[in-house]
Amino acid sequence: MTPQMLSIIQTNFKPNIFSDTETEYNLKCALNHLSEVDKRILILYAEYSSIRDVAKILGSTYHYVSKKLREIRNDLFKTI
Repeated sequence: MTPQMLSIIQTNFKPNIFSDTETEYNLKCALNHLSEVDKRILILYAEYSSIRDVAKILGSTYHYVSKKLREIRNDLFKTI
């Protein structure tokens, strides 16, 4: 994933209090508060649907990516 792709995603997921539902707004705010590393992991997981593939792409371990995804999920649920 290139920095340009991440920028496009961030631009498209800016919260808009006037057009978003409350849930959409809260989710977009939560996603924007994630670190860049967390966003990359989440996007790669959404694209490949495999923790092993994400770990391979990032040059990391399965356990690290699994732990990060669990933390991201918990943070998003707390925020929403």
